[in-house]
Amino acid sequence: RQVLKLQVYNPTFLDLIRLRVADETPTFGLLGMARLATGEHVHLKYGVEVHIEGKPEVCVNAKDGKSGLKIELVAKRRFRIEGDVSQSPMGGWTEATVEFLDSSKQEAD
Repeated sequence: RQVLKLQVYNPTFLDLIRLRVADETPTFGLLGMARLATGEHVHLKYGVEVHIEGKPEVCVNAKDGKSGLKIELVAKRRFRIEGDVSQSPMGGWTEATVEFLDSSKQEAD
């Protein structure tokens, strides 16, 4: 499985991490965006569920002294967006209904 190690200082991302850990559901989806020739940004239709591995550690940015979190994300299931992506009422991130894809079938193709 792919692993992504990050130091997070973005307030919205920090809020999401804290919420997921506090709710004892340390997973969320990562979804990319594309910029069209018109300059419009659109959400991609496929993404990956990631698991927050272990306990996030507090870290401090040496340049500006802001505190953040060191996290390790492990890729889990791939998904496809069903319908539209909407802004979460809980914070600055987006939410959507997803269909998890059958990885074994995709890897066989």
